[in-house]
Amino acid sequence: MLLIRAIVLLGLVPSALAYPGRQQPLTPATSRPASPRPLVVWHGLGDTAASEGMASIKKDIEGMYPGIFVMNVKVPGEGSLDDERKAGFWGNATDQVDIVAEKILATPELAQGFDAIGFSQGGLFIRDYVQRYNSPPVHNLITFGSPHMGIAALIPCKSNLDVTCRLAQAAAKRGVYGKWAQDNIIQAAYFRDQDRLEEFLAANVYLTRLNGETEDQPVARKNLARLDNYVMVMFDKDETVYPKESAIFGSLAPETHELIRMEEHDFLYKDDHIGLKTLGDLGRILVVQCAGSHMDLEWDDEDGCAKQLVKRFVGRQS
Repeated sequence: MLLIRAIVLLGLVPSALAYPGRQQPLTPATSRPASPRPLVVWHGLGDTAASEGMASIKKDIEGMYPGIFVMNVKVPGEGSLDDERKAGFWGNATDQVDIVAEKILATPELAQGFDAIGFSQGGLFIRDYVQRYNSPPVHNLITFGSPHMGIAALIPCKSNLDVTCRLAQAAAKRGVYGKWAQDNIIQAAYFRDQDRLEEFLAANVYLTRLNGETEDQPVARKNLARLDNYVMVMFDKDETVYPKESAIFGSLAPETHELIRMEEHDFLYKDDHIGLKTLGDLGRILVVQCAGSHMDLEWDDEDGCAKQLVKRFVGRQS
């Protein structure tokens, strides 16, 4: 029996998410323990761990839960801000997750487990950590606008002056399914064009492995099933991640471009290659649709989408 919980926030109509399962009000816990569970936060494409926005979120969460340890992921660990920002566009996705896994393992405050938040691309990577490592384990995983089923169009650059982004896009367009691009351009690792699906399946290594699209992933299935909760957030006006439903494991059908929902993918559900069906059957998947464009967190709004989720799933006893 499918027990995915579907929550629609901020005035959106319930039919906007057609997932079966029980509807639950999104309310914060009434009390918090003295020792809150640590938190790892992985930023999105083009951002850095020390950016104004990420630093503000870290400081705010530390204020909400006194004593909480919050680690904002930084890749490369010893690089400059410019190096870190470039790493969001250039590099090998698997290698970057490996680097962070080593950092997590070497951080004493995380030894007993932690909660995790992934913003956009960062949500894809922190899920990869759960599926391949998960030691120390993640308890609650929240991903905001993350391209879990890939993107069918390259993520647009925020500015024409963004040379790093434009160079990465130009290189990807020249041969997104070539070996060099797959190994060295981050977006190429999760570029899944439904009209070039056979080419994608033949060339892609990262996303096909992460989603178990070409073969069963027993380690991923075991690790993902250990989550207490997996909260996946889609923004209803997201024009950055295409299709926006990728954030909740939706994709588009070849030719017709009709939406294929998470539970309609055989490899994800019928065959349960990575453990999503197991989590769904246990009622541990929460599908959330929030109003706004890509990464429109409305962080300063105490009643906003992001704050409600943090209040409910972050800061519990370690």
